[in-house]
Amino acid sequence: MIYSYAAAGFSGQLIHVECSIRRGMPNTDIVGLPDGAVREARERVRAVLHHCDFFYPGDRILINLAPAGFKKSGAGFDLPIALSILLQSCQLPVNLEDLPSLLVLGELELSGRVRSIDGVLAAVASAYEMGIEDFLVPAPNLKEALSIGLGRVFSLEHITELSERIRTIVGMPPEKSPENPSGNPGHGEDRSEFAPHIGFSEDGTDGTKDEPGNGRKGEPSSEQQSYYNDNDLDFSDIKGQPLLKRAVEIAIVGRHNMLIFGPPGCGKTMVVRSLPSLLPALRSSESVETTRIWSQAGLFNNQQSCLQHPPLRMPHHSASLEGLVGGGPQLSPGEVSLAHNGVLFLDEAPEFKASHLQGLREPMESQRIVIVRAGKSFWYPADFQLFMAINPCPCGNLGREESVCTCTMTAIAKYWKRVGGALLDRIDMRIPVSPTSAETLLESEEQSSEQVRTRIARARGLQQERFAATKHKPYNSRIPAGLVAQFCPIDKSSREIFHLAVRKLGLSSRACHSVLRIARSIADLEQKESISQESLLEAIEYRRYGDRNIFWTSF
Repeated sequence: MIYSYAAAGFSGQLIHVECSIRRGMPNTDIVGLPDGAVREARERVRAVLHHCDFFYPGDRILINLAPAGFKKSGAGFDLPIALSILLQSCQLPVNLEDLPSLLVLGELELSGRVRSIDGVLAAVASAYEMGIEDFLVPAPNLKEALSIGLGRVFSLEHITELSERIRTIVGMPPEKSPENPSGNPGHGEDRSEFAPHIGFSEDGTDGTKDEPGNGRKGEPSSEQQSYYNDNDLDFSDIKGQPLLKRAVEIAIVGRHNMLIFGPPGCGKTMVVRSLPSLLPALRSSESVETTRIWSQAGLFNNQQSCLQHPPLRMPHHSASLEGLVGGGPQLSPGEVSLAHNGVLFLDEAPEFKASHLQGLREPMESQRIVIVRAGKSFWYPADFQLFMAINPCPCGNLGREESVCTCTMTAIAKYWKRVGGALLDRIDMRIPVSPTSAETLLESEEQSSEQVRTRIARARGLQQERFAATKHKPYNSRIPAGLVAQFCPIDKSSREIFHLAVRKLGLSSRACHSVLRIARSIADLEQKESISQESLLEAIEYRRYGDRNIFWTSF
């Protein structure tokens, strides 16, 4: 059976491609809710087959794309449609019944070359979950398909290679000819780059034996990305701001959401741009999930392996709601999903539309975004760490000693209302910043990203050991509410301090849990088994910062 793939949500939809050729007036119909690009495939396939010495049946051809009620779009159906016609018209050396379930992807040029398409990694992962283990993909997408190491992946650069590729898939020996007496594929030429490629298992070991015809095997992630690129900021580039840097380190340890507020030019954006130099590499399961989303969005680079480093997404405040949370005609993933297992940074957060900001609340709670269209629902993962940067007032001078703020109390309150109390309650840490003195900018020596990253990695290791037997992700910010008391215990004296802080600050239940999770991260950073009073008091300060400032409480 021949399958293709339609991207819609994280799982997408496998499409069964069927072909019926019967006597009648020459015509080709494609049914099953195809869009314009899919309907045009019949003309591309007809021209390609004629150009490449195949024949296009002069009968009535019906191509059915099942399930019929699911809309199909894109040009990736060209190759499966051409393959189904060739098999049904007996132009290939095998019968359709002898062919194993095969996922086929690719767009055809009129010359017969197979063009790359988006979403190959996502298609391979979804098909493998449905029991398909053989994949035929365009040659430019080969590395992408191999990167997750699932099943047998075969590449195709030109449709004239199709016959020998099908022979290899079903286990037939290569066809012999006078020009190719040895039976090697490629008619006597060295075509090793077009040979089938075998993926690797999850543990990185080769899942196949060296047998003739297998071609070279896919390589495990030997081209892993480094922790950060040369053009990324190092944490030592940020001068001064000890409170902010300490808070950022704690936030990364437990993946806590953070709000940074202060006058322009204090380093709010700069410290977030340095995060790639601090974030530990993704775990294997996180790497596959994140790369799968990027593949569906068309952002995956075919020359690299799976993403190894957490993404940092920084959408502009003019982004549409579909661009931020996902959706649109193609049900594409939005920024909240592209930041999955990474960081979503909203600079000048009040400049975003209020409806867009409030749309972040559900994915922040459930770690996924659900998109409903025409009675059908689709979902994408959206487990991101949120960083927001905000000026204290519309003019930005509030809190700057040498400047005068001209904003009224009403204007300041309206400015902060754009963010909304419901979203702010989901922000674990609120950090004020002020301008750094000239002396500090010129003379201070700061710790490098490598030093900070080492401490973060040690603290993350403690979390992974602690939560190894649980189902939630091994981060303190993801501790379920029912397990906070178990994983974040405090002694009697600390409990009294905590109760007093809750009453004095009027913290919500969510805020109470947030304080305890932050205290747990502080203890992990200090390599302590228990939460001390100092860790609890520091966590309370990170939560209360801003509550005593007029521009915070005015709304």
